[in-house]
Amino acid sequence: FHLFKAAQSKGAEAERLKRIAIKKCTNALELNPKSWSLQLELAKIYLSSLPDSQLELMKNPGDKLESAIKFLSNSLVLKPDSIEANYEMSQLQYLIGNIDLAYKHSMLLEELCAEGSSCVDILGTQRLDKAKSLNEKLDKIANGNLS
Repeated sequence: FHLFKAAQSKGAEAERLKRIAIKKCTNALELNPKSWSLQLELAKIYLSSLPDSQLELMKNPGDKLESAIKFLSNSLVLKPDSIEANYEMSQLQYLIGNIDLAYKHSMLLEELCAEGSSCVDILGTQRLDKAKSLNEKLDKIANGNLS
């Protein structure tokens, strides 16, 4: 999994590592297609290839966005209570403007974290704070409080 972590960074070397990681994950998925964690790792590699801004992403969504959504969805079908997959899906759906799905996954993540799970161990403090912030924004939207 060190290759997958390295592949999630930016730059020319990272792009090369991403291609290698995608190939290795894809080969591993052929042997174990029901692996939710491999599906999630592939999704994270594609997510790391997406532009940082919503505007750039919407100008040219490309195959990487489609692949990220596909592998995140597959991961969630196989393990719907995955904290990390729900986090990634809520963030991605919000980024592309799909508020309903962002809200669904954000609420599920909040539920999973409230059940005494180790959300901070899985997501880390920074991503957990980002999830809480998104949840607050989505709650305001859902309740019609846009101020």
